Amino acid sequence: MNDLNSVILEGRLTAEPEVGYEDTGRAVCRFVIASKRYHRVDDKYEEEISHFGIVVHDRLAEICHENLHEQSGVRVVGRLRAETCGALKKARPVVIRAEHIEFKPEKRKG
Repeated sequence: MNDLNSVILEGRLTAEPEVGYEDTGRAVCRFVIASKRYHRVDDKYEEEISHFGIVVHDRLAEICHENLHEQSGVRVVGRLRAETCGALKKARPVVIRAEHIEFKPEKRKG
């Protein structure tokens, strides 16, 4: 049985998404979202912004690259994943491995 590892986040992209392809030809798209929340401190509300790295694979990666831009709003459903690099297996930051992405409508000006 798998242990529970599930994440739902909403936020806005902090920069343009980056797409690339693994040696196997598998598409991978990476981007960072900023997620804002407010919490009460004494009699005021303070803003707290957290940044999360998102990794998307396969056709969903290509769709994200085609449709997302800096400041695009998204809802991400996925799981936490600690990435490792090369033979050293040094731990890198935990990222969200997205399994489902919802694109939020763009805000219209005017």
